[in-house]
Amino acid sequence: MSTIRSKAVYLPSNINYLAQNNGLEGDTTEALEKLMGSSWLVFGVGFYLACPFLVPIDPRCRLVGQKMNPSQTYTPSGAVGIAGPVAAIYPVISPGGYQLFGRTFPAWQTWGKGADFNPERPWLLRPFDQVSFMPITEDHYIEIEQEFNTGQYKFQIEPTVCSMATYTGFVKAIANQVAEFTDKRAEATARVGARENMLLHEWLAQKELEASRLNMESTEVDELSDCTCVSSSMSASVWKIKCQVEQVIKSADEVMIILKAMIPTFHHHQHSQCHPRCQPTRDRGLYRQTSKMSAFALLAAW
Repeated sequence: MSTIRSKAVYLPSNINYLAQNNGLEGDTTEALEKLMGSSWLVFGVGFYLACPFLVPIDPRCRLVGQKMNPSQTYTPSGAVGIAGPVAAIYPVISPGGYQLFGRTFPAWQTWGKGADFNPERPWLLRPFDQVSFMPITEDHYIEIEQEFNTGQYKFQIEPTVCSMATYTGFVKAIANQVAEFTDKRAEATARVGARENMLLHEWLAQKELEASRLNMESTEVDELSDCTCVSSSMSASVWKIKCQVEQVIKSADEVMIILKAMIPTFHHHQHSQCHPRCQPTRDRGLYRQTSKMSAFALLAAW
């Protein structure tokens, strides 16, 4: 996963972070087993485009994690992530800060295409629905994703009953296991949280030092009369400088500078010399993030 921070407790793997943050000795394998070991209860639908928010019904499977700081500018549709004890399924491509552990199909179909959607109700899930995740291969996901995008995919939906009396009895029966898990989780969260605070302060200090250096060097840039300035139409942070001093930029395919911004754009001057000594708010570039995640099929049950 590519991020603006070089170090964070959730890098490079969100799933590995969730395992450590919850005191799981089996690392990613145990984390995924817990994430798929329980049905999830939809307790809310909203925020934007009927985004569903879920919690595991089995309290022994409730992993917790902090939000990314700062959030990412790109999260794919159908991404499944955790923030605090809550999971969300991203309905569309958007910024986001949840700790991602898989990808499924979004519970939103903009045009209402498909057997489980219609133009008047382009969302799938409602409060008190239950959702189960089933692991599949990435190739299988790509194959059935085409079916979903063309409205040919049909979710496996079946009726179910949620009995509070039965659930209360279940929770009482596993009370000792839940207490052991939550105690271990609390210890791990405190330990990992302390490390994250240290890494975050190191990053902020590094940013301040870099900003100070850039401010000092900006005077030199202003005094260069033979160079062409490349300006940005937005405020952004410089993530990476891809060109070298005296390099000639000849093509739009050559990325000069990568920015961290909510709306990325790209600009170049043909046959202009690049002087990579400039202030963050003046630069303009192309930001693209890709990440690899385990693919999940979504099974919903009523």
